[in-house]
Parts: sequence; C-alpha cells; structure tokens
Amino acid sequence: MTDMLTQRHATFSDDGDLRWTLTRSFLLAANGGKGLMWIGGNPAKAGADSDDMTSMRWDHFTKAWGYSRYLGMNPIPKISSTPDDARAWLMGGGIEVDAAIEHNLSLIEALAPDYDMHVVCWGNIVQNDWLLDRVIKAINRPLFCLGTNSDGSPRHPMARGRHRVPDDQQPVLWRDAA
Repeated sequence: MTDMLTQRHATFSDDGDLRWTLTRSFLLAANGGKGLMWIGGNPAKAGADSDDMTSMRWDHFTKAWGYSRYLGMNPIPKISSTPDDARAWLMGGGIEVDAAIEHNLSLIEALAPDYDMHVVCWGNIVQNDWLLDRVIKAINRPLFCLGTNSDGSPRHPMARGRHRVPDDQQPVLWRDAA
C-alpha cells in the first residue's frame, strides 16, 4: 500500500534475492527530520512500492515516537517470508553468503550514524551469536527494543500471544553502546 505522503525506497542485490535497505520518510511529520533505524531479523516482501506486516508496524512506531523517517535493515538480508528459510540460507554459507553478510554489515556500520535512535527487533529469528555481536558492534550506539522475550532477545513487532507488542509500546533500552 502506498500513499502520497510517504517517500519510499529500497535497495536490493542485483538478483533481487537480498534486501539491503528499506526507507520511509513521512512528508507531513513536523518533527525536524529525526530518524530511526530498525534492525529486524530478515526481510519479507516490503519494498519501495509495497509493505508487509513488519514494515507497517515500523511505520506505526516511528510516527508514534515522533520520528519522521526510518531505515529498516536486517542481520540476515535474505528475502523470505519464513525465518527458517533465511536461517538455512545463512547456515548454507559459502563465498556468496559470506560476501553478502560482509556487505550488509558494512552498510549497517556506515548508515547507523545518520539515525537518532536504533531499535533492534529480531526476536528469536536470528540465533547466531557471532552475527548479532557483529551487528551490535557495527551500530556501536545504545540499542532500544520493543521489550524482550523470555530469553532476553528483543521482541519482534509481529510477536504474538503474551509477547505481543501493544500499540502504545514505548522504546526500552536493550543494551548500551558496544
């Protein structure tokens, strides 16, 4: 779904299998252009001309918290509607996967300083400590979340059941700068 009041952009790998960035800028927001960086788990179907359930939640919280724009990125850039497929791609490894992860981490590190708040929300999707440690170091700023799961992982915006994120959730400090 698109509207005339939102600028949308996304960047993808040449083959379209990986999404590097997803951005939204809300044109009528009167909040000085403050930006929020979301770090999810893996991209689903959102792009420049489409949203998915996660990007719609990012839209909601970005606006509710007084930000006018966001950048969405993921530790695993593989586009998949199921986390299992994204994890299988990551664990399959190889030169192409390693190069994609390195490129993605370099983008996270380069873009993080352009944003005022950094919110992690990978839930239990990303279960690779080595990758999460590298993401945290690449951002090197305080990290906020939507609350935590029982294992301490940052809640995903689409969490269900007792871990569901309420619409009025405020950001919670998850971890100080690396």
